Amino acid sequence: HFTSETVIRGIYQGLNTLGLREGGPLRVLEPSAGIGNFMGLMPEGYNAQFLAVELDPTTAAIGRYLYPHSWHINNGFQNAELKDACFDLVVGNPPFGKQTLYDPNFPELRNFSIHNYFLAKSLSLLRPGGIGAFVVSRFFMDAADPAAREHIAEYADLLGAVRLPETAFRQNALTDVTTDILFFRKHDGPRIRSTDWTQTATIEALDTKEGGTRPAVINKYFAELPGQIIGNMVYSGGMFQDALNCVAPSDIDLGAEISKRVQVLPPMQYVPRTESAEEA
Repeated sequence: HFTSETVIRGIYQGLNTLGLREGGPLRVLEPSAGIGNFMGLMPEGYNAQFLAVELDPTTAAIGRYLYPHSWHINNGFQNAELKDACFDLVVGNPPFGKQTLYDPNFPELRNFSIHNYFLAKSLSLLRPGGIGAFVVSRFFMDAADPAAREHIAEYADLLGAVRLPETAFRQNALTDVTTDILFFRKHDGPRIRSTDWTQTATIEALDTKEGGTRPAVINKYFAELPGQIIGNMVYSGGMFQDALNCVAPSDIDLGAEISKRVQVLPPMQYVPRTESAEEA
C-alpha cells in the first residue's frame, strides 16, 4: 500500500497542532513503511529519527535507498524485536485484512486481525505521553465488537478522528475504501478523556440503491460529531446491499477538508522527552 500525499500532509497538520514540530528530537516508528512516504513528506522543522519496518524486500530496499539516514528493518512487524515502549511518535497505514498474526512479545494480540494487531502493538510501543497517528479501515471504529477499541483505551486516549470519503485512495491505491485518520496519546497518568469512542451508535443512512433511509451502525464518535465525516455515510449499492460507505462530492478539495477537521485536535498535547535521542 502507498498512502496518498494528501492524507499524509493532513496527518502532519494534525501533528503540528499537537505540538510535535516543537517537540525536540523524535524517535519515530513506521511499522508498515512501504517505500517511505511518511519519511519523505515529513515537514521542515521536525527533528526526527525514523525506524521503518517493511516486510516486502523490494519495497524495503527502495525505502532504504531513498532514506539512508533512517533505520530500516526488512521483516514482518510480528518478527521485529520491538517490545520497549520508547517511541515518541508512531505513524502509519496498517495493512488491511482479517488474518491474525502471532507475536511472541505480544501474545495477548493473537486473536486480533492483522489490521488491529498493527494498531495495538504500535501504540504499545509509544512511551508515556507519545503520539500515534494512523490511517485505518473504518471497521476498526465501526465494528460491533468493541474488543480492540477497549484494549487500546486501556493505555491510550483518542484525541480526534477524521473520516475520509471512499475515493481518498482511488488514485494511488486503485481502490475505493472508507478510512479514518486517528490520533492517539499514550497515557502518562490517569485517563483524562472519554472512552465513548469505544462504543457504536445507530444513525439513519441514505440507501442510494433502494431509496429512503436505513439504520446504520457507526462509531459513537462520528455519530456525535458528524462534521468530522468528509461526506455522508450511505448505502451505496454495488455488489453488496449492506455496503455502507462514506460518499462525498467528486469536486471536493480533500486536503482542505482534512485541514479543517484536524483543527478539532486539542493543541499542544505532546510533552517532549527530557533526554536527547542520542542519549536514549
